[in-house]
Amino acid sequence: MTTAARPTFDPARGRDSKAPTLQYSSRDLAAHTKLKYRQTGQLTQEELDRVDLKQELLKAEHEHFEKARKEGGIGASASAVDKSVGSIEERKQRLLIEAADEDDEDDTEELLRELEKIKKERAEEKERQERENTELQEQKRQEEIATGNPLLHKDFSVKRRWDDDVIFKNQARGVDDKPKKRFINDTLRSDFHRNIGSALTDSLDELIMQDKITPQLAMKVLVQFDKSITEALEKGKGRGTFKGGRLHTYRFCDEVWTFIIERPNFRLDNDNIPADKIKIVACNAKKPGDADNK
Repeated sequence: MTTAARPTFDPARGRDSKAPTLQYSSRDLAAHTKLKYRQTGQLTQEELDRVDLKQELLKAEHEHFEKARKEGGIGASASAVDKSVGSIEERKQRLLIEAADEDDEDDTEELLRELEKIKKERAEEKERQERENTELQEQKRQEEIATGNPLLHKDFSVKRRWDDDVIFKNQARGVDDKPKKRFINDTLRSDFHRNIGSALTDSLDELIMQDKITPQLAMKVLVQFDKSITEALEKGKGRGTFKGGRLHTYRFCDEVWTFIIERPNFRLDNDNIPADKIKIVACNAKKPGDADNK
C-alpha cells in the first residue's frame, strides 16, 4: 500500500538536537565576510593625489618622439646634437599647455559674461510681459466699466425667452391665492368698510366728473356715511359688528342722500339682525346746484 497520501506528521515532528547529524554544502557556507580595500599600486586616493599628470604627459611625448627617432634611423650623435632643439621643443610644448590653460580661463570668463547677458535679457522680457498683462487687464476693466451699465447703451434690450408670449404660460398664477385674514378692532378701518367706502368714493367721483355734485358735497357725504356706520354700531351698545355689505343704490330726494346696502352682515354679539337691506341716511344737504354747496 502506498504511503504517498499519508500526512507528514512524523517527519515534521521536532527531535532532540543534542547530537545533530547535519550536512551542509560548501555553497551554503558564508563567504566573502570581509570588505576588501585597494592595495598599494591599485590607484588609491593617496597615489592619485601624488601623480603629476602634466609630467607624465611630457614624459609620454618624449618617449613617443624617441621611439619615432629610433624607427627613423637617426643616430645617437644626432640626438645629442639636437639636445638643445629638444629642450626648445619641450619649452614650446610647455608654453602651449600654459596658453591653453589661459585660453580656458578666457573662455570661462566669456561664458560667464554670456550667461549674465542671457539672464538680463530674460528678466527684461519677463518684466515687459508683466507690464503688458497689467495694461491689458486695466483696459478690460475700463471696458467692463464702460459697457457694464445697460442704461448707457441705446441698443440694449432684454432678451426674451422663446415661450414668453405663449397663451398657456402662467395660466394658474393667482388661482389659489387667498387674501390674508386680519383682525382690526375698529369698524371704520376694517377691510369691509374700506371696500364699501371705496365703492362710494368711486361713485361720487363719477358724479363730480359729470358736474352733478360739488367736491365739498362729496366730502360731506363721506363724513356722514362714516357717522351713520358708527351710530348703527352704537345702537348695539358698542358690542355690534358691521362686517360689510354691497353698496347697491344711492339717491338724492327731498334734500336727503340715502344709501341702500344689500345683503348686510351686521350682527350683535348676542343676536343677529335679520335684514335684507339697510338704509343709511348719509347726509341732510341741499340740492347740488345751490350756492352753499359750490
